Amino acid sequence: KGENGEYLYYGKNVNSKKNFEDSSPAGDSVRETFSRYLGISKLTLVYSQEDLPTAYNQPDGTQQYLTPDSDGIYRLRYKMKLTNDAAVELSKTNYDCKLYVDVDADGRYEESEALTGLLITDENGTEQTLDTEGKYHLTAGHTYDISREVPDGYIGFLSWKLVFCQNGRTYDNTDDEMSLVRSAVSGYSAVPKSGEKPVIKILQIYSNNNFHYPGGDWGSDCLKLDSDEMKALYSGVNEFEIQVTRISSENYIKKVGFGTMKWIEFLKNFDMIVLGFADGYEFNVYDNNEKNTIDAILAIREYTISGRSVMFSHDLNNIVLNRAGRIWLGYYADMYLRDVQGMDRYGVTQSSGRIPKENKYQYLSQYDSALQKGVQKDDTGLCNPTILDRDFKQQGISRNLLGENARNASWDFEAHMTYPNENEYTRTTVSQVNSGQITEYPYKIDKEFQATHSHTQSLQLNMDTDSRDDNGNDDIVVWYTLGKTPGTDDSLFASNEMDVRNNYFIYNKGNVTYTGSGDRKVESPMERKLFVNTLVAAYRAGLHAPKVYFKEAQWKKSATITSKYIPYDSQLNEGTGGFLDSTLPVNFYISNDNLQNNKEKIHAKYYIDGTSSDYDFYADGKYYKEIVPLSCKRIVEESNSLSEVDEDAALLTNYSVYTETFSYADLGLSNADGSIREQNSVNIYVRLGCDELENVKDASAVLPATESIAKLNLVCTQLFELK
Repeated sequence: KGENGEYLYYGKNVNSKKNFEDSSPAGDSVRETFSRYLGISKLTLVYSQEDLPTAYNQPDGTQQYLTPDSDGIYRLRYKMKLTNDAAVELSKTNYDCKLYVDVDADGRYEESEALTGLLITDENGTEQTLDTEGKYHLTAGHTYDISREVPDGYIGFLSWKLVFCQNGRTYDNTDDEMSLVRSAVSGYSAVPKSGEKPVIKILQIYSNNNFHYPGGDWGSDCLKLDSDEMKALYSGVNEFEIQVTRISSENYIKKVGFGTMKWIEFLKNFDMIVLGFADGYEFNVYDNNEKNTIDAILAIREYTISGRSVMFSHDLNNIVLNRAGRIWLGYYADMYLRDVQGMDRYGVTQSSGRIPKENKYQYLSQYDSALQKGVQKDDTGLCNPTILDRDFKQQGISRNLLGENARNASWDFEAHMTYPNENEYTRTTVSQVNSGQITEYPYKIDKEFQATHSHTQSLQLNMDTDSRDDNGNDDIVVWYTLGKTPGTDDSLFASNEMDVRNNYFIYNKGNVTYTGSGDRKVESPMERKLFVNTLVAAYRAGLHAPKVYFKEAQWKKSATITSKYIPYDSQLNEGTGGFLDSTLPVNFYISNDNLQNNKEKIHAKYYIDGTSSDYDFYADGKYYKEIVPLSCKRIVEESNSLSEVDEDAALLTNYSVYTETFSYADLGLSNADGSIREQNSVNIYVRLGCDELENVKDASAVLPATESIAKLNLVCTQLFELK
């Protein structure tokens, strides 16, 4: 997009026949441009399926994983022959190579997701190197082997894309990197688990209200995530263990909103929050204290903004957009959550003044604002099906244009809506719009299937927002939309299939995911599988705990250990014993379960075992005593050699090996004079977190889901005395 949010390439180089036949200078320009495009060199990639990483979903319906190389390391491997018959000067035409992984499971490959550390060799075994600008110079007529290590500890799905770009040549002869002449190949692979499964801790907040309206019973709990049916599907997720805790909306509000527990102390214990799955979800006011309800909902907002995974689902939002009369249904979600959900097309939430202006998330569209559309600032952005063909009670509400292609309509914000044709609106198929992790892993999802029971939601999506990462691309990706009524060709959705703004069924916006499941009890097997896929994808998109792997040596590929043996000489210190070295080095590797060479720092603290009378940190029933390393060195591997870089022990770099040294006295293994204490075995702990770490001493404290603690057992071993 341009500076004002306009699409730079919309309709670019689209010409009719008469444009080419025009004898004016304008026609000459069209013909010249067309000829130039025909002459652009066209790179062709020659490869077979065996030349790509193993595909997760096989043609026969089975699943396969990558296999490790002889050194135990998993790698993405490619073999590509580059051909370019249209290149006029082949000797001057060369190509850069980039490998992308869709880390946040949004189906797109951003520049921030490009991987470093590629190993590229030609057919002669000659390694290709980067120039000073970080580009390769590959040429047509050669075959290249390309590989990239998968970091130790990474498991699960890999959505990848290998791209070759012609260096120094764009379609429009500009410096715009996005218009480079390019060719690409993409696919889906997976890394199997090794050792224990990582645990995904989910909090489901369900509505404890039942609604009875004309036409049937509106269920309040249409998908229980801890049901036997869902547990059976979880067991098919080979790489993760899914644990579900359920709490009613009433108990959640009373626990968090009424101050019995600070929201961060409660919600931080979960990797993901799931809300909705009700036909008319409602947050109520208890004890006539509306502030407590609002505080509990704002806690969900803060949890979302912090980058943690949240899944919103059916009927959490509704058409109740003002306070005239009762406050019911989705009023609170509409007022305090719709912008972080991506449902605030015209910026109503921000302009309401309810949300602080200093909020780092600015969800206003860059160009599709109310004023530019010529509508009033109080425009609601309701979905087209919400206002089409429905009988709204007249109460003198002003008439506005409600979103794209919608009719002028009058509506009552609190009016009960009746479906003119029950089958028309609620018995539809869902159709795939995009493909990616959500459609492929762990279950392969059909491109079209019948949902149990659903309908359009009330609010349009703001498809133009770019506030999550400010990278020039829209944040929202829609995976499935509601489709036409089975057995008919004239349904509401048949006339506007794939309308992602109005008819969305599943979409994600970074760490925020939405599903339309839950209008009634979810019984469709494919719909349940899709929901499991969505859970796993939402987890990968959010913050979760970085991991520590203690290493035998300073190399990344060195063996992972759980114990370290420390030799000592019993004859030192006049027979009281002593260690051979003055300090103890400890090697460890950290990974944020993320293939990117992440520039964000990971917070760290270090501990030994504490006691109830002498401790600095308490979690999960265990006492820890903090210690401070004497030094911290990040290990850099280059050309089969190692070097050390001094770093702050409290702020570590992802995907790195560290050597940190500790004093034996701090570890509790020696006295001040260097003599050995009677205790010959201790534990050292490394605690990592995405956020700044605090030493909590609360007796009920648990380790947050975004933190981890790893233990290394240190054992003293006496040297044999030589005779």
